[in-house]
Amino acid sequence: MSIIHVAWNTTKACNLRCVHCYLDAGNKGEDELSTREAKMLIQYASEAGARSFLFTGGEPLMRKDLFELMEYAKNFGLKLLIATNGLLLNDRVISCLRRFEVGVSINLPALDGEIYRLFTVKNYSVDNVIGKLKKAVGEGLTCSVGIVVTRINIGEVEKIVEMCKNFGVYCDVLALIPAGRGASTFLLPDLLEYEKLLRTLARNWKAVPMGEIIGNQEEGGSFLKTHVSVYEPLYGVIAEQEKIVSPKRKLCSLGETFHVMENGEVRGCPFIDFSLGNIRGKSLESLLEEAKMKLKLFEVEKCRACSYNGICGGCPARARCLKTDRDPACFLFP
Repeated sequence: MSIIHVAWNTTKACNLRCVHCYLDAGNKGEDELSTREAKMLIQYASEAGARSFLFTGGEPLMRKDLFELMEYAKNFGLKLLIATNGLLLNDRVISCLRRFEVGVSINLPALDGEIYRLFTVKNYSVDNVIGKLKKAVGEGLTCSVGIVVTRINIGEVEKIVEMCKNFGVYCDVLALIPAGRGASTFLLPDLLEYEKLLRTLARNWKAVPMGEIIGNQEEGGSFLKTHVSVYEPLYGVIAEQEKIVSPKRKLCSLGETFHVMENGEVRGCPFIDFSLGNIRGKSLESLLEEAKMKLKLFEVEKCRACSYNGICGGCPARARCLKTDRDPACFLFP
C-alpha cells in the first residue's frame, strides 16, 4: 500500500481543553511512546514510503524530546510538519523549527477573545497567539492557520481567512468530526449556515479542496490563486458547482494517510476508533498491507448511490461517530 503521510499524536498532554478535541487531550497519556519507540515509528514511516510526517497532539511542544525526534526524522528526508496551538512558540522553539525546516500549522478557532476562551476553555489571550504567529512568519517559518468550524465559531471563519491573507499565510478550514470531547451533534454547525459559509469561501476566496492544493504543490504547480483550502468532503461538490476546480477524486485520505496514536496504535483515520494494530508489535508497512480490506468497511452506505460519490462520498468518520448510514453534515440531500 502506497502512503503519502503519517501523523503521530506525540502526547495527550495539552495546555488547552478545546471543546471539539477528538483526543480529549489534557493530561499526559499513561502509555505514550518512549523516545526509542518514537524513533522506531519514524524509521517505519520512512520505510513505508511516507513523504511527510506530522507531529500533532495534544500539544506536541509539551513533549521534552520533540526536537531530538525532529532531528532524527529530518535525517530520513521526511518533510516535517507540526500542529500546535501556538501558545508555546518562543525564540528557542522558533529557532529549532526553522533549523529543521518544519512547516507550522497553528490552530486558531477565533479572533474574538471571548469566543476564543469559550472554545479553548482556558483564559489565554488570543492576541498573544496572533503575536506569536506574526513573529514566526517574520522569522521565516512556513506557517498556516487551521480553523475547525463549529456552531460556536462559524461567524469567525471569514475574519480569520482575511487576517491570513494580510499575514501572507495559508488558511485551512477544517470540518468538525464529533469525537472525543466534541462527541455530540451540538457542536455541528447549522446545515444552512454551513453551506452558506462554504459557498462564500468558494465565491469570495476561491478556496479549493485541500487535496487539490497538496497535489498541486507536489507537482510544483502554482497556488491556484488562493490562500484558502477546505478539508470537508462535501466541499468537492461545491468547488465543482461553483466552477472553482473539478476534483479528480474524493478528499477523504483514508488509505493514503495514516495516524499513529500516542501509544503506538495505528488508525486509518484519527477520528475512527478502529485499530489496525500497534507499531510496538509490527512494522508500519506490514500493518498497512493488512489494512487494505479493512478500510473499505468505512464507506458511507447512503453515499454510494449519490451522483457525487466520486468526488465526495461523505465523511465516514462523522457517520460512524454518530452511528448513521449517511453523513450528518450533508446539506445536499438532507
